[in-house]
Amino acid sequence: MKAQWLLLAIFTTLPYVVLGAAGAWWLYESGWALWWVAWAALVSLAGWPLAAWLKKRSATLVPTPAGPAGDWSPVGTAAWADVEAIARRLHTEEIAIDRPEPLLQLAREVVEAVARRFYPRAKNPAFEIPVPHLLQIAELVAHDLREAVSENIPGSHILTINDLVRLKRMAVLVPNLYRLYRVVMLIVNPASAIAREISLMGQEKMLNASAHETKRWALQFAVRRAGFYAIELYSGHLVLRGIEFAPYVTGRSRRAIDRDKERTTALDEEPLRVLILGQVKAGKSSLVNALFGETRAAVDVVPLTKGIEPYLLERDGFRRAIILDTAGYAEAARTADALEQARDEVLQCDLVILASSAQTAAREADRRLLDEVRRLFQQQPDREFPPLVVALTHIDQLRPFREWNPPYNLADPRDTKSANIREALEATAGDLAVDIERVVPVCLLEGKLYNVDEALISAILDQLDSARRLKYLRCLREYKDEEYWRRLRQQAANAGRILLSAGLEVLRSSVRK
Repeated sequence: MKAQWLLLAIFTTLPYVVLGAAGAWWLYESGWALWWVAWAALVSLAGWPLAAWLKKRSATLVPTPAGPAGDWSPVGTAAWADVEAIARRLHTEEIAIDRPEPLLQLAREVVEAVARRFYPRAKNPAFEIPVPHLLQIAELVAHDLREAVSENIPGSHILTINDLVRLKRMAVLVPNLYRLYRVVMLIVNPASAIAREISLMGQEKMLNASAHETKRWALQFAVRRAGFYAIELYSGHLVLRGIEFAPYVTGRSRRAIDRDKERTTALDEEPLRVLILGQVKAGKSSLVNALFGETRAAVDVVPLTKGIEPYLLERDGFRRAIILDTAGYAEAARTADALEQARDEVLQCDLVILASSAQTAAREADRRLLDEVRRLFQQQPDREFPPLVVALTHIDQLRPFREWNPPYNLADPRDTKSANIREALEATAGDLAVDIERVVPVCLLEGKLYNVDEALISAILDQLDSARRLKYLRCLREYKDEEYWRRLRQQAANAGRILLSAGLEVLRSSVRK
C-alpha cells in the first residue's frame, strides 16, 4: 500500500518538478535569476505582516458565544468572569486536542469554577448537579460547536474521518519527498532554491498561525459555552429558557413547546408582589389606600396591621399586583422582630416600598431595617435585592404647620414649605443611603392626597422592568421545585412498575417450573 501511495506521489509531483527545473534553468540562462530572487523575497516578506494581521483579526472573523445573560444574579455574573478567565488563559496555554484526557480536565475545570460560585460551602461543589443536567451541558456544547465548525471551517462538512486518516498518512510521506525535491533544486539552481526557501518560511508561518488560531478558537468556544450552560443549569434558568434548534420540530418537541407556552402564560398572569415596610404610624395603611384610590386598609391612631395583609391591586401600568402591608416597628431595636415576621415575604417580593415619615428626624430604625434586609439577601446568593422606592409621608405636617397649598416646586423652592420638604427629601435619601430619585414626598391624608399619581406611581413604574425580572426568577425557582417533586414522583412510579413487572415475571417463571 505504501508503494502505491509513493508511486502516486511521484506521478503527481513529477510534472511540477520538471516545470520548476526548466523554469529555473531558463531564468538562469536569460540572466533574470537574481531579479526573480529579489522579487520572490520581497513578496514573501510582505506576507509576514499579513500573517500577523490575520492572527489579530481571527478573533473577529469567527463568532464567539454571547456574554452573560441579562437576568443572571451577581453570583452568575461572577461565575462568568471565572469562565472568561479560563478562556483568556488559552491564548497562551497549549492544550493537546488529540487525546481526551486534557479536554476532559479542561471541561471539569470549567464546571468546578462555576459550581464553586453557587455552592461555596460544599466539599465537592461540582457534584451539586443532577446527572441529566451534566449530560445536557455536554449535549448543548456539542450542538453549538458542531454548528460553529460547520459554518466557519471550510470543508468540515465534506471531509470524513477516513479522509482525515488518509491525509495524515500522506502527510508523513509527502514531506520526505518534498525535502528531497528541495535538496535537488538547491544543487541544480541555488538562486531559485534560496528564493523558494524564503517564500516557504512566510507560508509556513501563516499556516501555523492559522492552525493555531483555529485550535484556540475551538477550545475557547467550547469553554465559554460549557460555562454558559453550567451557569444556566446551576442557577435554574435553563428550565424555562428556550433553546433554539433547527426549524424542524419533532412531535415531542412540539409538546414541550406547548408546555413552555402554558408556563409563560401562567408567568404573565402571576401578579407582582409589592411589599410595604415602615415604622408604626408612618402611613403604611394610608399608602395602601392611596395606591388603590379607595379605602382598603384600616387607618387609626392605633396600628391595626398585626401580621401581613395582602391586597390585590389592578390599575393602569400594574396589570396585577399583590400589595403586602406589613406590621410596623416602633424603634430601631424592634426592626429584627419586624423583619423576622416578614422574612419569607421579603425574600419572595419583587418590589419594596418603604414608608418613612418626614416628621421623624432620626431615621435610625428605617436605616437599620434596610441594612438588615440587604444582609438577608446577601445570605441568599441566588436572589437579588428588589428595587426600592421610599414614600416620604406626612410632608403636610412640616413647617409652617397650617400652610398647605400644593403643588410645590422642589427643584427650585421659593417658599418655606417647599424648602422644608426639599430638606427632608435630601436628609431621608442621605440617611437611608438611597438615590434621591427614588424618594418621593407624598401627602396621604384623605381629601389632601398629593403627589401619589403624579410622582409615586411614576417612580414605581420606573422600577417595573427590574421588578418583573425578579418575578420571572421567583417563578422560575418555584417551578423548579415543583418540577423536582413531579419528576421524583414520576420516577418512583416508573420504578414501581418495573419492580412489579420483574416480580410478576419471577412469579410466572416459578409457576412454570
